[in-house]
Amino acid sequence: GLNGENAAMAFDVNAKQFVPMDGVFYYIDAGDGQIKSVESDSAPKTVVAYPCSGFNVNHYGFFYTREVDGKWVCCSADSKGENEKVIDDSVTSPRFMACMLKESSLIVGEEKFRAAAQ
Repeated sequence: GLNGENAAMAFDVNAKQFVPMDGVFYYIDAGDGQIKSVESDSAPKTVVAYPCSGFNVNHYGFFYTREVDGKWVCCSADSKGENEKVIDDSVTSPRFMACMLKESSLIVGEEKFRAAAQ
């Protein structure tokens, strides 16, 4: 329940960030930084094979931040983690807060998000 009673382990993975969606548990693996997915009674599958710093997922695909040629870029990929597109290569923060609207997104760097919250 919501009060923590009758808790049961759903997935045993080493996740540093996660998003559950439609019975699938998406997460950044704390060991290799890759985005992976796992469903009940199945082994984890790699979805994005690059070390990522932050991510979000919706029915249209993935939005994540990773390092390319020594700088952080924000990328999108389809729902299978394929067809990667760099959507912002002028970023300074390794993590982003992404508000996703259908197939587009509003991306706010973590440092700007913190400044706005202060």
